[in-house]
Amino acid sequence: FYTYFNDLQDAYTYLYALALEEVHSPTIVGEDAPSGVSRSSSGTTFQRRVDAIVAFVLSVRSSKYYRLLANHIVNNESCVDTAPLMHVGAWSAGRGDATQGARGSDGSKPGAPDLNPVQWAVMTLSHEAIKEALAPDAPLREIASRLSVALRALLGENGRGA
Repeated sequence: FYTYFNDLQDAYTYLYALALEEVHSPTIVGEDAPSGVSRSSSGTTFQRRVDAIVAFVLSVRSSKYYRLLANHIVNNESCVDTAPLMHVGAWSAGRGDATQGARGSDGSKPGAPDLNPVQWAVMTLSHEAIKEALAPDAPLREIASRLSVALRALLGENGRGA
């Protein structure tokens, strides 16, 4: 075990990154779009975001990693540091430790991205919708609809800022 991983956190981060890599893809549009996702690449910015979130949730729900991802997002996210995922390319590049470079030289966590208040609100609402949608028996259509209304209010009718 310790030949491949520094510790349990390192192993968890690696497995979580593999699971995310399998289910995470750019916005799915066109004929490959799952049922319930807009099949058009046109539309407002917020609707494309909602479609991408629905596609991600559907991908997670059908993944062999569903239990890991749902448990992490719903329960563990606040207590397990997966900030190293920003550097997970280190694994695929054969450089070893996925946590390499994830903390400052003083051991501090990297800061939040430099977002304006609207970008932060969109990010927060999007992640909360994903968290809610991955709970057992969650009504994905209702969550997506509520997110769409909220993003429209934040971003305006054209989806580019109120």
